[in-house]
Amino acid sequence: MLGIQLPPRDPLGSPPPGADPASGPVADAGPSLPDRVARDLDDHALPGVITLLSGPSGVGKSRALRALHARLRARRHRVAIVHMLRPSRDRRPLACASSERLDRWLAQLARAGLADAALLPVRARDLSDGQHARLLVARAMLRLAPSPPARHAARPIDSQPSPLPPPTLIIDEYASTLDLLTARLLTISLSRWARRSGVRIIVASARDELVPALRRDLAAAHLHVRMLSHAGLISAEPQQVAAEINP
Repeated sequence: MLGIQLPPRDPLGSPPPGADPASGPVADAGPSLPDRVARDLDDHALPGVITLLSGPSGVGKSRALRALHARLRARRHRVAIVHMLRPSRDRRPLACASSERLDRWLAQLARAGLADAALLPVRARDLSDGQHARLLVARAMLRLAPSPPARHAARPIDSQPSPLPPPTLIIDEYASTLDLLTARLLTISLSRWARRSGVRIIVASARDELVPALRRDLAAAHLHVRMLSHAGLISAEPQQVAAEINP
């Protein structure tokens, strides 16, 4: 009697419902929706521009941002990702919540709207949800901020450094814990910082009122809105946003 050993079953390779297992392996359906969205965002996001990924909850915005983060890390790009709803266990006072030089850290806190002197002795874990969300953004901005120019050996005149890809700041659940005015002020500050530092900023939010508000605050060249549905990405044209403001 011959002994036949079957290969172990791969649960990830099982056929989809309705497929005939006897018909052989199912043809590759191509990249998933999160991967396609991540590729589109990576291809079209520009330095100094905020790309806002909008859409209802559950449509896949968070998965797309995680796929984008993995894509950029695999290519060794400078990237930081922030989830604004992540809780904090940091017991350090806000003024000491970074290993960066104090003057640089205080300047970064100011950009995130946390320059109130009364907040500096407060432990990070004791901040309000909105304040902690801005703290996370401040830390990520500091990680991607351009480093001071270092002294290098003289380079030949005809030798030019190869261009580096722009850093990317990814923020999920953007402004979820902020009132609309604070969200607008933070976005304006982020936009100014992005234009000075050359960083691409890609944020995702399910807040319907955020798109028309930011359209009023930022020039069209500084804000790129993309709408995500279960079918994929669509551009949010200014005419569409105007219809939302004046139905």
